[in-house]
Amino acid sequence: FIDGLSDGIFRGMDNSVGADDGIVIKDESGDLIQGNTLQNFYDCPIENAGKMFDTKIIGNRASNAGVCFLGGWYYSSVKGILVKDNVVSDTPNLFYFFRSYGLKPSEQLVYFQNNTFEGNKLSNPKLGSSFSFASSFAFDGSSVPLQNFVLGNNVLRNNDFTKLLGP
Repeated sequence: FIDGLSDGIFRGMDNSVGADDGIVIKDESGDLIQGNTLQNFYDCPIENAGKMFDTKIIGNRASNAGVCFLGGWYYSSVKGILVKDNVVSDTPNLFYFFRSYGLKPSEQLVYFQNNTFEGNKLSNPKLGSSFSFASSFAFDGSSVPLQNFVLGNNVLRNNDFTKLLGP
């Protein structure tokens, strides 16, 4: 059980209350995040920074976040993850991934490949914020040239984004 003691509203990094994130995965492989209850974060209950490879995020419950349930943007590179059967409420969206910052000296490629998002549920989404959308996966070449991205073979199956947000 992790409580970030936030009101769940993102007001920018310097003006938000409580904890930014609950669990941060930074340049790791093979993690299992399962059966946790995460609540009250102004950003995301689970966030990756850097690479997140071969990780399983299964059967967690999360509520009252300001941005998303699971996201990554700071040097984000994601490959072979399974995100399954998580239940989320009072959060603007389920998944939010993009890439901020260029390639690290140790990187040649950025991945968003072979990932599965299955059976996750969002209820009572926070509406009216700039993050109120079902999910976003945006790799546009603004931080890293498109030829350095490996994108594909990602599966989104049987997720419930609510009728308020749509798929």
